[in-house]
Amino acid sequence: SDPVLSDPLATQTICQDSPSSALTVLASGGTGTYSYQWYDVNGEISGETTDTFTPPTTLVGTFNYYCIVTTDASGCETTSTTAEVIVSPGPSVTSNPLATQTVCLDGATTDLEVLYADGVGTPTYQWYQSSTCDTSDLSSPILGAESSTYTPLSDTVGVVNYFVVLTFSEGGCGSITSECALVEVVPDPTITITSSLPGAICEGGEINDIVATATDGIGNATYTWYKDGVQEVQGLDLTTYNPGLFDIAGTYEFYVEVSFDGSGCDPAASEIVQVTVVSDPVLSDPLATQTICQDSPSSALTV
Repeated sequence: SDPVLSDPLATQTICQDSPSSALTVLASGGTGTYSYQWYDVNGEISGETTDTFTPPTTLVGTFNYYCIVTTDASGCETTSTTAEVIVSPGPSVTSNPLATQTVCLDGATTDLEVLYADGVGTPTYQWYQSSTCDTSDLSSPILGAESSTYTPLSDTVGVVNYFVVLTFSEGGCGSITSECALVEVVPDPTITITSSLPGAICEGGEINDIVATATDGIGNATYTWYKDGVQEVQGLDLTTYNPGLFDIAGTYEFYVEVSFDGSGCDPAASEIVQVTVVSDPVLSDPLATQTICQDSPSSALTV
């Protein structure tokens, strides 16, 4: 009888340039010494004349291999079943997480997401964080961050870099790593009136512009100025305000609020400043009329 062969590995799927599993046939029966020759679609594979053949993985595609075993006895020949080797491109990141974002303390952050192509099987994910962008530093994995998306925290002021490692357990594909995503968390804004105001002015008087300075926050800033609790004026980047003439005596109070349109930024109000307006002085009338001789002493005029 012709030799009987065991079946080589039927199918394997591997990443390009990763090591493949060897194909092996075990011959039994027949008579004489066994000779082996491996084949692909193009015919004999040069030099592959043993019972084991390791398929190359340098090219992407689907390849079929089989072995013919003969003996030195006339007519003894057996062909193995075909082994299919599927070589897939190695995995790569096709969409990296959002590169940078800045939010206020406790503001809503944008989810970080990674997308990939190719590879074999389904990868596992692990997100990492670090103070600098060092994707080789795997010392700070984020507990439970094991999917293709991650929502960064914003409960602490500072800068954190995030990245994710995708690990393919099948096909020898190994791991791929995303680029870094920087998330900066800034304090909520504060605002202070920085100009000096006069102690008191008279009716009909004016003051210099009231100037405010905001710190922290993120985004476009809208300023709303108030006089005695009533909104007077509002506008983007309106850091100065002038109330105009003060026609009536009294004490006037001013403050300003600032609101940033960045994520999670709470509005902030300045301290209250006062302007005191006093009435103009009231004078008594001097002596209305006096008639005197030349070189004689006159009566003093007094108010």
